[in-house]
Amino acid sequence: MEIQIQPFNQLTTTQLWQIYRLRATVFTGEQHIVVPDPDEADLIALHAQGRIKGELLTYARAFVNDDAIHLGRVVTAQDARGHGYAKQLLTQLIIQAQRQWPNLPITLDAQITAQGLYEKLGFQPVGDQFMEAGLPHQKMILP
Repeated sequence: MEIQIQPFNQLTTTQLWQIYRLRATVFTGEQHIVVPDPDEADLIALHAQGRIKGELLTYARAFVNDDAIHLGRVVTAQDARGHGYAKQLLTQLIIQAQRQWPNLPITLDAQITAQGLYEKLGFQPVGDQFMEAGLPHQKMILP
């Protein structure tokens, strides 16, 4: 899998369209989440894309918010799940984010169904579960 990590202003219009299409397919279509997407964080984020033969299979973003690096919008196409693509992508995004924003903690709000993936990457749960966009989530931090 080829991984590209770019700021918003370096994305092509085709890449941006593919990112938004994948996010809409999974978050709105499959999970029935109704939240503003895209949002302002896209403008300041690093955008990580995992592709095979040019097809976008997995995506995540990282940006600084409240003195922490926040990972979010982690998504994998339905037919690409179970192959470890998201783990590969997140590993590279974490490395790049730590280089770009050293000495900041990395946080995310994990859907409970994906918490195991983040634990494999070293994230630890913080606090109680909460509801976000109608789904149970767990705040997590990479110590």
